[in-house]
Amino acid sequence: MKTKLTAERNPAPSSHVASVPAALITRTRRWRLTISTPTMAAVLGLVLLGAGAAAWGRPEGSLWEVGTPILRYHQGPGAHPKWGYITEHASQLDELGFNLVWCVTQDDFDAAHAQGLRALAYGHVGDPGALDDPARRAALDAYIDSVKDHPAMYAYVIGDEPSATEFPALGRLVAYLRQRDPAHMAYINLFPTYASAVALGVPGDPITDSYPGYDIRAYREYLRQFLEIVKPDLISYDHYHFLGEKAREVGSERDVVGGSLIRTGDNVQYFLNLALVREAALNGDVPFLNVVQACALGPGWRTPNGDEGRFLAYTTL
Repeated sequence: MKTKLTAERNPAPSSHVASVPAALITRTRRWRLTISTPTMAAVLGLVLLGAGAAAWGRPEGSLWEVGTPILRYHQGPGAHPKWGYITEHASQLDELGFNLVWCVTQDDFDAAHAQGLRALAYGHVGDPGALDDPARRAALDAYIDSVKDHPAMYAYVIGDEPSATEFPALGRLVAYLRQRDPAHMAYINLFPTYASAVALGVPGDPITDSYPGYDIRAYREYLRQFLEIVKPDLISYDHYHFLGEKAREVGSERDVVGGSLIRTGDNVQYFLNLALVREAALNGDVPFLNVVQACALGPGWRTPNGDEGRFLAYTTL
């Protein structure tokens, strides 16, 4: 099954706009989107909401714009040598419908551009400690200068699922990158709701601590601190909803036994996570990105079928 994303001008708001969250209407109504999510091994699909219109509340100093609606993978070529390189897979990724790919070398950037793909600069800019070391900072500056004017350049990848305790350092790095290259986003992907308060790096809620996986106050605080301290161009998070094959029969159910959450069905927090991130995006006046599940992450998960992929894409929209 191929992944396809098309975007064309929609001359007037259509009847379906009313069902789109209010924060997205100003962007979504300008485009008619068709998304088909793949069932692929070794990649995770990603959908960016509200793409195509003018910027929302940009952080100070940022000139980044969403541009064409994003469809990218979260694990795959360029992200690790075991999945190969963009120089080897650019045409395949284009054929599958992806338009944003992981690039490490100049050859990766060139291969992406030749195929009409945009680049996530990866592997050279994720260490905030470089700002305090003259030699490493000089190397960082040299790397930024080497990619910021490349026609494929889109964003810098600097973190995945950080604790809130890392936000001050990440905020410094985001501000530095924005100063050196205001046209390109510093991309950070956040934890889902089912991460513990300890993993989130914020105080737990004693009320919800007794009900595993439902520390809503902690997750709200995590998002609030991210917006306030890091000042991102967008909020990105991952949430993997579909568990094992047996869970498909059970649906989204839960059992709590002895204070532990027993997952007999699919993850029960999908819409909770979507709602909390939407709320934070509204408060921060920024778009958000949902990393949706497109593969089996291990024996406790399943690869979504076509209907389940469409469920993830269209509920996000």
